[in-house]
Amino acid sequence: MTACLSPNGRTEYFGDGPLQTLKVGTIEGIYTFSRGSQAAPWCAVDRVHPEWPVSSLLLEPCSRLMFAGVHGGGGLWRSSDQGKTWNRIARDIPSHIYSVQCQYIGQQARLWVGVEPASLYVSNDLGQTWTECATLKTMPEHENWTFPPPPHIAHVKGVAWHDSAPDTLFVLVEQGGLFKTTDAGRTFSELKGYLIGDQQFYRDSHRVCISRRDPQRVYFATGDGLCRSDDGGESWRYLLTKEGRIGYPDAMFIDALDERKIVLGGPKSAPRTWISSQNAAATVLVSTDGGDTWSEKAAGMNAPVKGNIEAMAMYAGQGHVTYVAGTATGQVFLSEDGCESWKCLADDLPPISKAGHYRWFLSEGERKVIEERMKAWKNAV
Repeated sequence: MTACLSPNGRTEYFGDGPLQTLKVGTIEGIYTFSRGSQAAPWCAVDRVHPEWPVSSLLLEPCSRLMFAGVHGGGGLWRSSDQGKTWNRIARDIPSHIYSVQCQYIGQQARLWVGVEPASLYVSNDLGQTWTECATLKTMPEHENWTFPPPPHIAHVKGVAWHDSAPDTLFVLVEQGGLFKTTDAGRTFSELKGYLIGDQQFYRDSHRVCISRRDPQRVYFATGDGLCRSDDGGESWRYLLTKEGRIGYPDAMFIDALDERKIVLGGPKSAPRTWISSQNAAATVLVSTDGGDTWSEKAAGMNAPVKGNIEAMAMYAGQGHVTYVAGTATGQVFLSEDGCESWKCLADDLPPISKAGHYRWFLSEGERKVIEERMKAWKNAV
């Protein structure tokens, strides 16, 4: 009954009882929270590797192995003892790790790692060996891939798939586009149907969720809003735009118990707008009709949330769903009633943040230090 919370790691977990252990990836290591029962209070019980800016955490439930992706050149790590000790693996792939995800081909786990510069790697032996999906970097307009903050290098933010067609995946390059492979990463095509009207950002891909009931229904969160496809990504209709309550959506779920319930987390607008007020005005929206209408569900978060919601996780067990959200100002919120209400599990952690997003909530001097550090990473690429 364990789940992990990180910006770009595994986001969906399942068990046979209530959530009892939560691993949280921050810019200063991994925190463990635990409780004895659903009615018991949560307690912080452990912290490891405070030097790691953690981008992604993943617990593989069959082997019980944990994986941690560390940004800033920290590499990919694996633990066989529930995160107490770690060993670095995959030293032959780039060390700026953004996303770590896992799918299953029958009983076999297939791991996907997205890195900066934007490239994708796959392992079929729990991280012992890795193969690059090299044709991704041969896509037309590859030279235009970028990322607004320094060092202006794009990354693979994640992958998504449907269990009925495990070799068909959506690959998200931020910023570079939405790509689809039908042969497990040997070849790719770019999906461009979402490029409708005035796009504020260059092909900004954040998150994909695919309907469990209908693999042709795909939800896609971008820097310009949220759209839905009913034909496997060929054409799209926008459900939310950048003028909406969440204008820069990222975290997204199809509820484990209700196929038509969509949960969305994110800020009012894009990161660079946060600087003047040092407030992302983040919140959670819920739709119960497949994304056609939305309601704000942030009671208990003291919404609007100052630090952007940079990470969310969903845990389902015994007919019950728990949502957890982490912010760029170090708060962790938990909901056990379908997002109707939230309680604060922690409010003083280091930022839970993708790369340098947390810098927008700091002083100008602190922000410049972080940006110089990010520029220095470019020399190591």
